[in-house]
Amino acid sequence: MGGMLLLGPLVYALTLPGPKMAIPAVVAAGEACPEQAAAEPAPTPIIEPAVESEPDPIPEPTPEDLADRSPLLLVHGGMVVLDNEAKSRWARGPLREPPGDPDNIRASKPVALDAIPEHHLAQRGRSVDLYEREGKLCTARIGELRVIAQYVGPSVEGLFDYEEYPDQEALSDAQIRARVWETQPHWLVAELIPEGDCNPDDALWARDSLLPEPLLLTPSSDDNPVSRERAQAFRSSAELADLRERYTAWYEALDAENREYESNWKAMARYNPLEIVSWLDPQGRPQLLQLGFGSDSESCGTGFDARLAALEQVTSEGFVDTGRGAEPVAIFDADLDGRFEYVYIDDVETISVASQTQAWELSVDHDWYCPC
Repeated sequence: MGGMLLLGPLVYALTLPGPKMAIPAVVAAGEACPEQAAAEPAPTPIIEPAVESEPDPIPEPTPEDLADRSPLLLVHGGMVVLDNEAKSRWARGPLREPPGDPDNIRASKPVALDAIPEHHLAQRGRSVDLYEREGKLCTARIGELRVIAQYVGPSVEGLFDYEEYPDQEALSDAQIRARVWETQPHWLVAELIPEGDCNPDDALWARDSLLPEPLLLTPSSDDNPVSRERAQAFRSSAELADLRERYTAWYEALDAENREYESNWKAMARYNPLEIVSWLDPQGRPQLLQLGFGSDSESCGTGFDARLAALEQVTSEGFVDTGRGAEPVAIFDADLDGRFEYVYIDDVETISVASQTQAWELSVDHDWYCPC
């Protein structure tokens, strides 16, 4: 009875109506599951290749841009020479010893920027191409300006008049430098700051990098049809025959003792044969011929000048003497006007430029000694 009392409420609760529950069907073993639709793959992103944008083209310089650019500047002692007749008012301040050729006695003063002509000041910071004898050396930037004076020793006797010449050992470096500044030409120069491994001391001349490349001639000692033709004409020339006659007469007039120190015509011609250097354009065509024959044994009033030398232009009509020195170190057309510039360096390192349009010389005074 007691058990019934305990079960009664439970039975009653089970008989009460309640919410319907969905009971999932159990799939019997062996029955196939319905196939599920395959998921579509995610779209592959399209990556456009990166396109490098081309830099804006550098505008070509206009004639106005090039109007004040320098086609030819000489280089001396690793410095570019802007003016070899600098005015005294272009410099002021204390004297100092500037960088430069160590064999020279050098004096310099700071430039007075308010007195320097504008076309010289404009050179600062410009890029120039440096050229040596054989061609282009490198590119450099023009640095700061200075005014210098120079003299080549070792003696400073040439700086003083004979009556006022002092004891050199008693002169201080400052006194010598002051004398150089007082007596020697003043140059306006600028330092050269090269790009890369380049020594401006090796440069002969400079040209503004904005300008078109100059026409350079290259020397060649190799035979070519033009040089062979000129050699044949020289050997049968009246000029050579006249020299042979005069030299032979001079030699035969020597006494026995002096003949020991001189050569007869045959020996002289053998030791000093004709040499021809062809100056070739970029296409390899001879434009000028440099001729040299014989020797100059004349010294202190004795000996005989048996040297024949010439620089000749090759033309359609033949060979024309230019009337210039026969041994240039460089030939080029700097301003592309169809006329060549000729650069010479003499025994005392004087640099000169000659052409149909200009003549320019850089010379540093030397202490002379004559052995005669």
